[in-house]
Amino acid sequence: MNIIFCEGKTDAILISYFLNKVYSYQHFNQKKIHLPIENDNEFIAWYENPKKNSPEIAIWAVGGYDNLGKRINTIIEWNSIPQNNSNFFDKIIVYFDRDDNNDKKLVTDIENWLFKVEYNKMIKLNEWKVISIIQQYITPPNKINSNFLAIPIPPESDGALETFLLDNLATNGNSGDSFIINESRKYIKLVPDEPYLKNTRLREKAALGTVLSTFEPNNTFKKIDERLMSVKWEDFIDINSIFKELSAITI
Repeated sequence: MNIIFCEGKTDAILISYFLNKVYSYQHFNQKKIHLPIENDNEFIAWYENPKKNSPEIAIWAVGGYDNLGKRINTIIEWNSIPQNNSNFFDKIIVYFDRDDNNDKKLVTDIENWLFKVEYNKMIKLNEWKVISIIQQYITPPNKINSNFLAIPIPPESDGALETFLLDNLATNGNSGDSFIINESRKYIKLVPDEPYLKNTRLREKAALGTVLSTFEPNNTFKKIDERLMSVKWEDFIDINSIFKELSAITI
């Protein structure tokens, strides 16, 4: 089995889009194993490819950046129990918003998340790392390896997933698309912080919702996941580049 961590629902929707459209994975309702969910902002969805003998994949939206370390260590702890070897998580991918953090800050956070495991050399963003997990419940203790990858969004500039999606829509669309995106962002900036948009992340979410509704007015009253799924994200080179590593966990 493999697992993908992300912060929230928008991230999970986009990841599931690529799993389905590019790699023919489908959602299934039966839980492969029980993993703890502690609040309403979290959810776990399971995916499989019924046409291939491919590993099951879990997407765990953890409800925010601050919860990533705890949830990653839930999986590390799971892998450390020998009785779970038949349901071992071989590959772990973490997608998270860069916000205004530089690479050094992000790497430090990741190293703190992985304090229970061993690895050679320093952690690097966007680069697979073999991590050794000690199974201490047997004598003598055994080491077992997982593969770990951390990917910030956007890859090189400040912002969140919504920022990245809007920038790609503006850059790769036609002039009309760019106009709509720019004007939507200008309008959202005029909206007061209280009681509506209290931080930058909420403003980018609002701008993305406005843009998607303008592109397809008939979908305005559909849920955000349906509206996100209506865009052919695989046609965008930069977006494809951050999700290309999904190919490594489908085999």
